[in-house]
Amino acid sequence: SICEVVVMGNCEDRTVNTPRIDEHYWNQEQLTEEQKEKIKKLPLSYDFKMSGYNIRIMHASPYSNHQKAYFWDFDDEFSNRMETMFNNTEFLNNLEADKPDIVIFGHLHKPMIIRQKEKLLINPGAVSNTSDLVNINGKDYTYGSYLSLEGEYGSEEISEFSYKIVKFIYNHKEEAERILKTDMPNKESAYTEIYTGKYFDRKLLEKRLEG
Repeated sequence: SICEVVVMGNCEDRTVNTPRIDEHYWNQEQLTEEQKEKIKKLPLSYDFKMSGYNIRIMHASPYSNHQKAYFWDFDDEFSNRMETMFNNTEFLNNLEADKPDIVIFGHLHKPMIIRQKEKLLINPGAVSNTSDLVNINGKDYTYGSYLSLEGEYGSEEISEFSYKIVKFIYNHKEEAERILKTDMPNKESAYTEIYTGKYFDRKLLEKRLEG
């Protein structure tokens, strides 16, 4: 409600457009018709200028809000995965747009900044339900994070520009326990995800979908 720009993510899409499992239908029930219509109108991406850079915000990839593009394995396909994140596509409905210099995406809940040649790819992580784990003295901690950009918003002129990821510790246990107080289906899995930062077995999800 306080953001100037909001792009549609995978959970928004599943809730209002393509529900598949009980949790998606439960999410629908928590929303008013007005909220559902507002979500349906969210853009899939947003392009803007800052200090001469073309910057694009999107949720997952230029081809789907549900596609995970992993970037922590520097294998033979890494460069191709990186390159495709800067494509204009029919899915994003931006075939005529200028190609971005910087792409900011989410979905992975893990912060990262990767530069390849002149292209910059940034994932800010997530402010909650994060999978950013760090082990200190044998104990796991989870971090929330966000991205801060500083520059001349809307300007095509090259000027001072900076970016940084800010990580913070928050009470993820309290967040997880709130889930258990709801009547959400399969809330135990959601509790485990938030409390541990480790996402539940996707094979289990596939079996539930098959059933």
